[in-house]
Amino acid sequence: MSECFCVTVGHSASVPVRIAEGTISSKTSGWAYAAVFTLAWAAYLVYSRAGTKVGLHPLDFALLRYGGAATLLAPAFFSRGNVSNLGGMGWGRGLALTLCAGPIFIAASTSGFLFAPLAHGALAQPCSATIGTLLLATVFLGERLTRTRIAGIFVLLAGIFVVVLGGRPLAHGSDAPTWPGDLLFISAGCLWAGYSVLLRRWRIDPLHGAAVISMLSALAVLPMYLAAGDFSRLLGLGTGVLIAQLIVHGVLAGALAVIAFGRAVVILGGEIPTMLQALGLVIAGVGLLAAIGIVRFPLRAAPHPDLCERDIR
Repeated sequence: MSECFCVTVGHSASVPVRIAEGTISSKTSGWAYAAVFTLAWAAYLVYSRAGTKVGLHPLDFALLRYGGAATLLAPAFFSRGNVSNLGGMGWGRGLALTLCAGPIFIAASTSGFLFAPLAHGALAQPCSATIGTLLLATVFLGERLTRTRIAGIFVLLAGIFVVVLGGRPLAHGSDAPTWPGDLLFISAGCLWAGYSVLLRRWRIDPLHGAAVISMLSALAVLPMYLAAGDFSRLLGLGTGVLIAQLIVHGVLAGALAVIAFGRAVVILGGEIPTMLQALGLVIAGVGLLAAIGIVRFPLRAAPHPDLCERDIR
């Protein structure tokens, strides 16, 4: 079996490119793209939690992600021509992809950190994305729900269940529950599962898909942000931290991670649930290490040496 997608040559001609599944070279490149996606998503989770701690809102994250990604991917979007039909993708598919991987996804993913710590987001999002992908692929792609996959679903559900019941409060001495944040993380994971299945079902070119999502999302987010007229939260970060947040959200998460994930979907095909399970463990591991301070990131300009560590917990 093979997967096919189109690469644009010049301004109009599209050349079909077919990648055979199962070959060593294709699998190696597929897992390489998956590794890039994993690292970018892990950084995105850490910086989202840190940004929430310093007062950034979901709309701020959406502006950073889609404003940056749309600027970066604008040449890819316009190079296909036929902008009125989203470069041939069609508005139906473009809006469906944006619904799954656009502002609603970011709102759910980042709002969860208002209620739950980093470790929760690092586990709940990839686990729910894996479960959702397994179930949706069974319904819409005709894949078999094997005993191994069913067992994997129960293991992932158990992990989420333990986190929800055993999670500590967001702040020391607080009795506030973390389950609202966990539900938001799970919702974000399910939205990403829908995105991954739509990519496979419609065989969307990863670069084109990422460009369309970024442009449509930016067109939705920019007017809301300008109407709010409050740039104080972003400007208050300081130049260095603002640039770091923009790179992580706009370049790594908004553009690179989405394209890399799409390439992995094209190449690995039916192995996507297995890929997500493996990536979920890595993302969770990075999140846990960051949460306990073993892995540190340049999150904000802090007057006290221990402030950065506290921000990501």
